[in-house]
Amino acid sequence: MILLHTGLRTPYDRIDGSISDPGLAQTLGAALLLERLENADAWKAFSKSSVALGLRKANRYGSAFNEVAEALQQQGLRTNYMGISQPARSVGSNEVVQPLTVAQWQAQSQSQTQFQAKALACRHISSARPKTMSLLGQTVVDYHAARTASLPRLIPLELSYSPHAETHDTAALEMVAHLEATPRVVTLSEALSLSGISAIQLQDMVFKSLWVAGFLKWVGLTANIDLASGKMTWGVDRDEQLLLVEGGNLSCLIPSAAEVNALAGHLLLATSCLPA
Repeated sequence: MILLHTGLRTPYDRIDGSISDPGLAQTLGAALLLERLENADAWKAFSKSSVALGLRKANRYGSAFNEVAEALQQQGLRTNYMGISQPARSVGSNEVVQPLTVAQWQAQSQSQTQFQAKALACRHISSARPKTMSLLGQTVVDYHAARTASLPRLIPLELSYSPHAETHDTAALEMVAHLEATPRVVTLSEALSLSGISAIQLQDMVFKSLWVAGFLKWVGLTANIDLASGKMTWGVDRDEQLLLVEGGNLSCLIPSAAEVNALAGHLLLATSCLPA
């Protein structure tokens, strides 16, 4: 699956700075955020921040919440991100796309083979929209197809959050049935019913969402950038383990083209300080 970041989300045709193309900056910004989220050492650095300490201090869920953070520091976050998509090349009768990490893309910057990064390559995640049905004379929303789609599959919930929220709690999150014709906020009980995952997995998804929201807030603060409110979607892989699903939401967190440029530039510098 290829996700295009064309720059059309901003009102700017061109932005000042070393990255003059909004689409390029958005792609690099999202790729760098995803690579840092997957990097255990980045989570270790985050764990020492005031944002992480605030999350721990406000924790009212016991050891399970902190154990999620400890696991992220050991393993990083699982996502469906594969890399920056480069032009396909022919292998026999097939067209093959070999994704690049940001570091690999940078290594090409001095060569004639460099290309303009405008897309992310992501692992395919199956999904099915819920259907509006008539049941016993009433209109209902049927999530059977969404819950039973083949693995890896999308969890039919979107978690909306605000980095500005003072409470580091589930109060900072809203669970939205975003695949319905009219998206709506759902209760915890309804989220469990329609998600197709267990209560333990839903709790893990909420805890990880809170930690990811904190991580992104921390990244923004280190770049002196005020991130906008954001959305997260999750899936389950073939082993039914949770993974963050990138659908263009990460680059949309950044409210203006100038800040897209600034964050991408900041992360390019910060990435060079992280172990491979």
